[in-house]
Order: sequence, then structure tokens, then C-alpha cells
Amino acid sequence: MVNQLHALETPIGGGLRIGFTEAMLPSDKEHMEAIAAMSDKLGVSTSDVAAVFRSELDRLTAGARITDFLIVLALGKTRTLLRARSGRVAAH
Repeated sequence: MVNQLHALETPIGGGLRIGFTEAMLPSDKEHMEAIAAMSDKLGVSTSDVAAVFRSELDRLTAGARITDFLIVLALGKTRTLLRARSGRVAAH
């Protein structure tokens, strides 16, 4: 998976439009529910969970030959890292 640029245009009236560009993976929106759920469960901000998840996903993607389960692995590692930061014991 490689970051792709998605251009967003927003009408501002009078036929004018403002273009915005943001870097994101096409699947980012799909994973926001899992990130939000983890945030609620661990009591960690959504932005912190998303940052750790993105870092872990990028790390795993860099060396992966098979990418089918990277999301699951990244979410698991994110949970483990955030629990360790907060002093919680990881449940198995």
C-alpha cells in the first residue's frame, strides 16, 4: 500500500470551488471505526491511536511480501503498544 493523493473540491458559492488535497490510503476511512473503538476501550485519544496504527502499518508494509493480514497485525501491535504505555497488561 502506498499513500495516494486525493483531491477534494468544495463549492464555496458563486460557482467558485476551493480545492483541497490530503494524503491518505483509500482504506483509511474503513479502519476509523476500529481505531475509534480501540480509542474508547483503552481511553486513549483517537489521534494517538491513529498515529500508532499508521506507524505500525507503515513498518509492516515496508517489509511485507504478503499483505493480506497487515491491518489485523497492525491493529494488534497498536493495542499492545498503547496498553504498555498506559501500564495495562495485555490480555490474550
